[in-house]
This record gives sequence, C-alpha cells and structure tokens, in this order.
Amino acid sequence: MGLYIGGTAFGAMMGRVGVGVLCAVGSWRLALTVVGILDVSATLIFWFLLPHSRNFIPQKQFVITHHLRCWREHLTRSTMLLLFLMGFLALGINVTMFNYLTFRLESAPFNWSQGSISALFLVYLIGAWASATAGRLTERWSRGRILQASLLVMGAGIVLTLASHPVIILLGIVGQTIGFFATHSIASSWVGRSAENAKGHASSLYLLSYYMGSSILGAVGGWFWSHAGWSGVIVFCLFLLACGLVAAARLEMTEQGV
Repeated sequence: MGLYIGGTAFGAMMGRVGVGVLCAVGSWRLALTVVGILDVSATLIFWFLLPHSRNFIPQKQFVITHHLRCWREHLTRSTMLLLFLMGFLALGINVTMFNYLTFRLESAPFNWSQGSISALFLVYLIGAWASATAGRLTERWSRGRILQASLLVMGAGIVLTLASHPVIILLGIVGQTIGFFATHSIASSWVGRSAENAKGHASSLYLLSYYMGSSILGAVGGWFWSHAGWSGVIVFCLFLLACGLVAAARLEMTEQGV
C-alpha cells in the first residue's frame, strides 16, 4: 500500500510540476500534448509489464446481485462507513487546499509565477515518505491514535497557511501534506484489514468515496474562496477536519473494542 500511495503521489506531483514548467516555457497546448503522450506510453508499459494475477479466481460471468450483495455488506458496517468518510474528507481537504492556494499565491502581494506555483507540488515527495512512516508507526501504536495524530498535523498545517510570509505558508502546506498522506495511508490499509469478505469491493467503495471527496468538496471549496477568500477556505477545511477527528475517535473506540 505504501508503494501504491508513493507512486500515486509521484504521478500527481509530476503532472502538476511538469505541466507548470511546460506552460512556463511553451504553452498549455504543449503541456497537454506531452501529458497525453506520457499517459498513453505509461498505459502501454503497464499493459505489457504487469505480471499475471496469482491466487485470483475470476467469476465466469458478471452477476450484478453478487456485487450488490458485497457492497451492501460493507455499507452496513459502521467501521467501513467511517473509513469511507475518512477518505472522502481527507482528499477533499487536500484538493481544496492546493486548488485555491494557487489562486492566492498568484495574486498580490505574492505574485508567484506559474512555474513557482507548480514547484509547490514537490512537497508530495514528503507525502510519500509520510505514508510509509505512518504505516511503521501503526506497528507500535494503535491505528486510531496515529490517524488522529495525522489529522492534527494536517490541521496545524492548514492554520499555518493563514500567515502572510511565504516560508510559513510553505511550512503549513508541508504539514498539511504530511497529515493528508498519513491519513490516507492508514485509512486505506484499514479498509483491507477490516473487510472480512470481498476485499476488492471494499477497496472500490473506499476509492469511490475518496475521489468523490475530491470532486464534491473541492468544488464546494470554490464557493468559500469566491465569497470569503482564503480565510473562508480555511474555515471550511477546519470544519471538515473536525468531522474527520470525530470519525477517527470513533474508529479508535471500535479498534479498542469499546
């Protein structure tokens, strides 16, 4: 799981940083063309190099009732619902922060260039490290406690971005990124461990919730940016974070058998 999240972070970082650099030296058309070529190339490489499945027994035919039964089983368990909510909130906060921080930094008094703003996404490298570190910490302490600690680190980073000094803002986005990747790493691995059956269906529901958070909360964050500026975005993200802390506390109680 750590390798998967690290690879995802690297891909997202390259997409952001690479496109920003190409836009700065060329045009958005050049950037999208290069990204398209790289995506097709990566797909072909993945297709030919991916090893064959092991210990996997495919169904002979598609039976919708089987899938509905598996999804219903996961959606009726409170632990799974809390984990799905965690993914929804975590990525929603992260996307909201990065989406609208770029608008803030490109305007006065910062006036950052497109290339400088794109370089901000290099912090995803630290996020990849945070994912692996969070996994190791759960071997010493409970997942629930590390999850809550990760959310608190995320919250501290969010608050720091209210500063007007670029260095403090950068420290804030680093903290937010570390907290986000650690949260996602713990929650996604917890889903696999909690699913008694049909683990693939559980993972699919987690990823659905995860990316719905990006789409829905990322868009809602735009309303706060338009009506209340960066302070409004921060209030929105902190509210989501508070919901995440409540969910994490409940997950810890479940883990402890309370």
